[in-house]
Amino acid sequence: MEEQSLISQSANTQSPKPVSPYFNFTDPNNPYRMENGDHTTLIIVTELLTTENYVTWSRAMCRALRAKNKLGFISGIIARPASEEDPLFEMWERCNDMVVSWIQNAVSIDIKHTLAFVDDA
Repeated sequence: MEEQSLISQSANTQSPKPVSPYFNFTDPNNPYRMENGDHTTLIIVTELLTTENYVTWSRAMCRALRAKNKLGFISGIIARPASEEDPLFEMWERCNDMVVSWIQNAVSIDIKHTLAFVDDA
């Protein structure tokens, strides 16, 4: 009986599978972390993109996305997971949709219609 107990204990003490750091939502460096104030109608830059101010708008947008730890979604560093079965897929979609919304909120009406069908930041 004691031997069986030792066997079951050793079976239960197998090394745990490594967990992605992306599942640690208390880590402020986690790009998938959303703050309480993050929402789809948030305006993260003060000047809307026009046909004449791309350079300054782009710098401001990159700075704002970097401050929110979301720049990787537009640079491609945080790529879309290859499979919908990937545990990060839904988190990636949620963050990507948030970033796309922020970008759409930061462009002039003349440009906004060209972004209507953009799916990926």
